[in-house]
Amino acid sequence: MKMNAKKEKITAILLLFFFAGSFGEFPVTIDDSDQHMPAIDGDVIVWYDHRNGNYDIYGVNLSKKEESLITANPNNQGIPAIYGNIVVWTDNRNKNGDIYGYNISTGEEFQITTDSSNQLLPRIHAHTVVWEDSRHGNWDIYGYNLTTKEEFQITTDSNIQSVPAIYGNIVVWQDNRNGNWDIYGYNLTTKEEFQITVSLRDQGIPAIYKDIVVWQDSRNRNWDIYGCDLSDKKKFHINIEIHDQTRPAIYKDTVVWEDARNGNSDIYGCNLSSLKEFQITSDESNQERPAIYKDTVVWEDARNGNSDIYGCNLSQRRFFSFIFYAIPILATVVFTVFMAWIRKHRKESIFICPYCGKTIKKTWNICPYCGDGMGDT
Repeated sequence: MKMNAKKEKITAILLLFFFAGSFGEFPVTIDDSDQHMPAIDGDVIVWYDHRNGNYDIYGVNLSKKEESLITANPNNQGIPAIYGNIVVWTDNRNKNGDIYGYNISTGEEFQITTDSSNQLLPRIHAHTVVWEDSRHGNWDIYGYNLTTKEEFQITTDSNIQSVPAIYGNIVVWQDNRNGNWDIYGYNLTTKEEFQITVSLRDQGIPAIYKDIVVWQDSRNRNWDIYGCDLSDKKKFHINIEIHDQTRPAIYKDTVVWEDARNGNSDIYGCNLSSLKEFQITSDESNQERPAIYKDTVVWEDARNGNSDIYGCNLSQRRFFSFIFYAIPILATVVFTVFMAWIRKHRKESIFICPYCGKTIKKTWNICPYCGDGMGDT
């Protein structure tokens, strides 16, 4: 019986630990078709979705719990990005990849690029959209000012510049002009281009928030996450692990990425202020391509046999994790104190009747079992 009770206690504690890791996590999509590459800004998450037989852009407002179809063209639209009320994406309705946009407030859709070559992977911050562009026979980085409606070229090198990211007046991208992939940047205000990484191995898929640029880096012969503070040019590693960490995203001092250390792809994160790393997902299927805004992380998730979009509120996760990790400890402390009190109480208040041998209270003057008086004992 004691062994069974011990097993039940251990099982309960393990279940508490398991469920603590799931709190704060929520499904964004539950459709049986595939949903890919979420992006988030404010309360709105966008992604591209195959439920209509082609890829469309969908969105959901987390505060209103409302899902909406953003594009309804029968061709494919994919790889969305969002800032404020503006959603941008790659669109092949013209038989090449163009960049289109949509204003959530007005419901207006608009075309950004019209060149007959391919424009892919748009990113947006404030009034500027950037993308990779093949109009010159290689891939360059181009941009567009939504306010002035002016398009402009950012890179002119004859090699490949791709996968741009933008924050404020700084654009970053991966660049193979040196025979490997490096991270480069460009200041839209000063028109100055600058190199960020100089390692002989590959660095790619950059993300940026204010002065902090992060990327995946192969200098240790696997993919790790590294960063650079543009204000002082200091570089730093965020994660060094023998398995691959890829596709970083950043918001303020939180970096998230895709991590293969557990034999599948999980989402991990790190607080740059405390340098504390934490695991976000623990499902045995693959979770990939994270994006982050404030305390909300979203990603692609294969746990249901297709690709869905899931999310996690990091604040709720920390709170519920604390509560559920604390419950077994608190219960043990309370139980220990209670049992000590019981033992003390029994020791002080109970003794054996010397006449009949029964257990009785000391406060009784007459034994209720044998009727003898206790005054002489």
